[in-house]
Amino acid sequence: MIACSFLSPWHNLSFSVAVAIFFCSFMVSFGIVRLVKKYAPALGLMDMPGERKVHTKIIPRGGGIAIFIGVLVSYVSGYFLISFCTARFPEWIKFAQIPAHAWQEILLIVSGGVVIFITGLLDDIYDLKPRTKLALESFVALGLIFYNIRATVFIESYSFSLLVSLFWMLLITNSFNLLDNMDGLSSGVALISGIIFLVVAVQTGQWMIAFLLVGLLGGILGFFCYNFPPASIFMGDCGSLFIGYMMSVLTIHATFYQKASVYPVVLPILLLAVPLFDTSTVIFLRIKVGSSIFKGDKRHFSHRLVNLGMNSYQAVLTIYLVTLSTGLGALLLYQVDIFGAVIILVQTLGTLSIIYILERSGNEAEKHIMRKVDSGSGEALYQKQTSDRDEKNEKVYDIPEA
Repeated sequence: MIACSFLSPWHNLSFSVAVAIFFCSFMVSFGIVRLVKKYAPALGLMDMPGERKVHTKIIPRGGGIAIFIGVLVSYVSGYFLISFCTARFPEWIKFAQIPAHAWQEILLIVSGGVVIFITGLLDDIYDLKPRTKLALESFVALGLIFYNIRATVFIESYSFSLLVSLFWMLLITNSFNLLDNMDGLSSGVALISGIIFLVVAVQTGQWMIAFLLVGLLGGILGFFCYNFPPASIFMGDCGSLFIGYMMSVLTIHATFYQKASVYPVVLPILLLAVPLFDTSTVIFLRIKVGSSIFKGDKRHFSHRLVNLGMNSYQAVLTIYLVTLSTGLGALLLYQVDIFGAVIILVQTLGTLSIIYILERSGNEAEKHIMRKVDSGSGEALYQKQTSDRDEKNEKVYDIPEA
């Protein structure tokens, strides 16, 4: 807040409101996680070890409950705080660019979030069918589109806008759900992407988007304190779907286009490059081997890094760095010409291509060893490598009792 004193009074007030919303969400989420951990067994929210799971012990899930409640409480508190500031400082509302219909739109977004959260919670408890989840997600997305919360992408066609918006919301919502396959992975990527997104919102003076983001980030951080490797609780589908939904809607609702530059319209793609990369490659690999795209497996970005020889902790940190790298490049889109925009795009593609090449090399090495195993000449080597990898992962995920 000391740094804010050098800015205008309206900047100071905006930052103060944002900080209050953030800490409200963080404290509520942080506190409720402990309650969820305590009552998770009674609620049937326990994650069992399995063939496609990294953890080897029973761990409670449902941390998304804490994220959701923390975000919801912060939004309600933010409504009263912003209403008070608006009544006390009428000029501030013009600076913050909060339109008269903002609260109606926020109510619609939050209402959709409630449906998505409940969908994820039911899936955590009863294991819903993929088509049921997709149907409910589509219902929410179409409801928002009907109320004009949609992407236009410079094409004056409602049908095109509807399809693009529906596709984006479903894609990002489920991308964060698919990314939630290792301790701290989905929540950490959401934090990094969300912080960069918040910087963009502040830079462009979109304070309402910023307020919604700080509430979301506070809730995620409160949970992340327990989810950072080694995790003592998982967020479950109720958390990953809710986070993905909020990121999808906020990237659609925000305005990236500026008169001075058209290039920032691709910013959401760079911002969410890691979830998009993980989802697209997983779907491709599942189709390639003839598996259902809805069937869980160990073909995710993180699992492929582990196959290269990393332990789970190293794989998660690597993905954090990739997310930060692609996100920081996106921040520069407001300051560059077409040449600079092309460089940023090539840099992002280059980063992901390096990962892809390393993964391919790792797969080829694995196949080479397996061929030797089949011939009987490399069995000892294979057993040693497999034993070493399992030992490393066991050390990282040796989780104490909660």
